[in-house]
Amino acid sequence: MRYWIGILACICTAATAQPLSLLQAWQRVETVSDKLQAEHQAENRAAAELGAAEQLGMPSLSLSGSYTRLDKPIELDSRAINPIGDLLQLPQVGAIAGQLGLDLSELNWKTELTDRDIYHASLKAVWPLYVGGRIEAAQAIKAAELDQQKQQGELSRQERFTTLVERYFAVVLSTQVEQLQRQRLQTLTEHLQHAEAMQKQGQIAEVERLNAQVAMEQGQVALSQARRRSKLAHMALNTLLQQNQVDTAQGLGLPLTQPDLDRWQRQMLEVHPALALYHAKEAQAQGAIDAEKGRYKPEVALFGNYTLETQDTLAAELEPDWLVGVTVKVPLFTNDGRSDRVRAAKSAQLQVQHLRAQTQQDLELLMASRGQELSQAQHEYRALATAEKLAKENLRLRKLAFSQGLSTSIEQVDASDKLLEVQTARAAAQYRYLVALGQLAAMSSNQQRLFQLLERTESE
Repeated sequence: MRYWIGILACICTAATAQPLSLLQAWQRVETVSDKLQAEHQAENRAAAELGAAEQLGMPSLSLSGSYTRLDKPIELDSRAINPIGDLLQLPQVGAIAGQLGLDLSELNWKTELTDRDIYHASLKAVWPLYVGGRIEAAQAIKAAELDQQKQQGELSRQERFTTLVERYFAVVLSTQVEQLQRQRLQTLTEHLQHAEAMQKQGQIAEVERLNAQVAMEQGQVALSQARRRSKLAHMALNTLLQQNQVDTAQGLGLPLTQPDLDRWQRQMLEVHPALALYHAKEAQAQGAIDAEKGRYKPEVALFGNYTLETQDTLAAELEPDWLVGVTVKVPLFTNDGRSDRVRAAKSAQLQVQHLRAQTQQDLELLMASRGQELSQAQHEYRALATAEKLAKENLRLRKLAFSQGLSTSIEQVDASDKLLEVQTARAAAQYRYLVALGQLAAMSSNQQRLFQLLERTESE
């Protein structure tokens, strides 16, 4: 029953779904994207690990207890303690014992220190005061790892955003191309009908009609291919948005206001997550250097113990109820390769610095390349405007000439193909412009600015 209710709900949702703007589509991607959700959980994990690292410098308190069963009680023979043992060997002591009527060999010289059952419960506390800066280094590394995970999440958001822009406007482009192919097929169908009528009247030869028929059939094939590409584009967008039958609310219009690419490039160098990610890795490397240098430094800690419960024995009576103290550990010689560890950490830091410099160069080049694509696409779109007007006028004249028997069918079909070619090229230029603009906006973290630019676009 629940299955059919879910199916009906999906059908109703699809039937009432409104076309999505690019902003609305992006908001949905941020909500439903499993990749972004996974990055969010990774960030939560890094934050929890940082919280754990922040507790390293705090004191620890533990409750410990033990129970032991001995094969026999622990006893102390007083004769084994000097000078008692030596005194018992003196003749004078034996004589005095004889006068008193005592037999020293029959006396019980043993004292029971513990029972066979030993139990003990105590509170133990340890507070590390100084460990050579390794606690602070570990905390700095975890903080840098959290920052790194945040930047990794931003990189994933950039990738998802550029993918959305590509798929969103691919749907718009494929729909527009499908519409152009449909219009072309309608024009070719009308041309075939005119050709058939003119052949019956003896105004044109059969070959002209056959040319018109072949062109119409090729137009049907082209329309079928355009429909398939449009369906695939819709499927790709549906998969990204995890929603069925998504429709777009924006066209391929170029924004009336052009972006400030110089400003966007400066912002890219300041906020791009790939560069910030290397900053985080460099901080991790510095933390590793500090941690390895801490191996040369002493460790100081406070410790304490409070006995809660123990058995009533002589050994327990000798044990103090509580104690506190300070421990100091100074490493003089170790076999853990401290100097090599420090050198390795410094090399890792230098490696990160070089990688960051190379990444910055690559980003600047990529930014310039996308800027050139933006300019080239805009130039092509503007330049093809006159060509489209010419193609439309040429098709109109070819239709008129063919109806008067002054032009061939092939010439009219060629005029129709030329118009379709120019219109498709203009739409493709618009698509490349918008995709490049989306990539530039993502690289410079100007997604919101892109949404504003697309609110006011050029209209034909």
